[in-house]
Amino acid sequence: MKKKLMLGLFFVPLAITASCGTAKKEVKVTPQQQQQQAELEKKYQNLLNEIDAMKDKLAKVKDEKKATQEKITYLKTQIAALEAEKTSLQKELSAMPSRESLEQELQTLQAQLGGEQ
Repeated sequence: MKKKLMLGLFFVPLAITASCGTAKKEVKVTPQQQQQQAELEKKYQNLLNEIDAMKDKLAKVKDEKKATQEKITYLKTQIAALEAEKTSLQKELSAMPSRESLEQELQTLQAQLGGEQ
């Protein structure tokens, strides 16, 4: 009985250790896997670079859009000012005598001048 007990105390921890997988397996990486890993890392870096480039382009486009919007606002203001000036000039022009009436007045004045001489 002592012998069984001694053997049991020896083999039980050994069995537990073996079943828990305490023995570490060594993972070997093949040159092909290393090459694939390097290619994937390179592709990943290229994608990150493309993302950065796209972010830069987006920022540039946003700046250009803002500048364009400011130009549009400025031009709309200028158009409104020119429209107001046009309206004012049209009112002033409509208040002026017509060309025919000015010619008639000129002829009248010339006739009066001619009659006085």
